[in-house]
Amino acid sequence: LQIDYRDGSDLSKAVEAARDADLVLLVVGYTHADEGEFVNATPLVAKEKGGDRRSLTLSPADETLILQASSANPRCVVVMEGGSAVITEAWRERVPAILMLWYPGMEGGTALANLLAGDANPSGKLPCVFPRSADQLPFFDADAREIEYDLYHGYRLMDKQQDTPAFAFGF
Repeated sequence: LQIDYRDGSDLSKAVEAARDADLVLLVVGYTHADEGEFVNATPLVAKEKGGDRRSLTLSPADETLILQASSANPRCVVVMEGGSAVITEAWRERVPAILMLWYPGMEGGTALANLLAGDANPSGKLPCVFPRSADQLPFFDADAREIEYDLYHGYRLMDKQQDTPAFAFGF
């Protein structure tokens, strides 16, 4: 087994490596600095990082990497890290496999290797809905200090509106 690692910072080199590979594993997503429960106690202090993401899609760089690498080699597995749903519509039909690792911690690489080698079964179920677009979700204001939702959000809202998510609750 030979592993040819590229960090994705040079897109052309990453795509070239993908073209020549038997299998492409793309690890993309977010860190705790991009999202989380960081909220300042005082409204006078600007929030520097963390909190709610402004977009539910991956970063433009991650989406470009997925699109170009999967064009160069259709045998791409996309591994996402993050703390909440990700909209995958721009690329999900172009890859044969997607794994959501959430934030796997210091043994995440070991766990991923066990999944990829078939030593463990990726048998987890999604604890939330992954929508096809933000339009399938209730109104969201990242700067709001307070907001109230009724019972219809997540899968309940999609059921009520007879919407089909990308990945349903429990997928």
